[in-house]
Amino acid sequence: MLRRFLHGWVRQLVFLLRLAGLAMVLLFALFVLLTLYYRVSPPSVSMLMVYRTVFNRIPAKPTIFIPLESMGPATRRAFVKLEDRGFFEHRGVSLGALRDAFAINQKHGRIVAGGSTITMQLVKNLFLWPDRTWVRKALEVVLALFVEMFWSKDRILEIYLNVIEFGPGVYGLEAASRYHYKKSYRELTLNQIYRLAAIITNPLRYDVRTMVNSPSQMARLRFLGGN
Repeated sequence: MLRRFLHGWVRQLVFLLRLAGLAMVLLFALFVLLTLYYRVSPPSVSMLMVYRTVFNRIPAKPTIFIPLESMGPATRRAFVKLEDRGFFEHRGVSLGALRDAFAINQKHGRIVAGGSTITMQLVKNLFLWPDRTWVRKALEVVLALFVEMFWSKDRILEIYLNVIEFGPGVYGLEAASRYHYKKSYRELTLNQIYRLAAIITNPLRYDVRTMVNSPSQMARLRFLGGN
């Protein structure tokens, strides 16, 4: 009787493993299709938007896509300088940044630093979830390397600046401009752009006004030369 029970348990386990494997294959195939599609067409929704809506009850506000050529060079430089100064040199992953982040996390006994490049942040927002886990970080690395194979650096930066989170339900530069400053991105001053760039590390807690209460946010702003 025990033998029959074990045999049935093993069969169920094998079935579940096959089912999980099939699900992983289908998810990866979906990721590949979306990667190729987003190479030529702007995304209308991201997994972060879905996550915030479902789990945080924060629905996404309307987004307006801005082509990269419509963004000033100062905007691009500001985000690259703050988030990933080696963006144009690496192929999606910075081993040095990951090594430093691993050392910091080992010291604290939990994940407090990510070492994410702009490409890794992009795939996290588009395809993954915001919780800090080693599984998500590993997926970030793999998906970032894959995206860099098919997208140009300009395309990565363009999509990134149109999907990153700037506040509760606020995604992308145009939506951020209208939410924080009540005007279009084209009307922003350089210092206002710097303030938007500075808050993206904690956009649900701080905005362009309350950031004065955060030493780290203000340090990011001063690093860009803003006030």
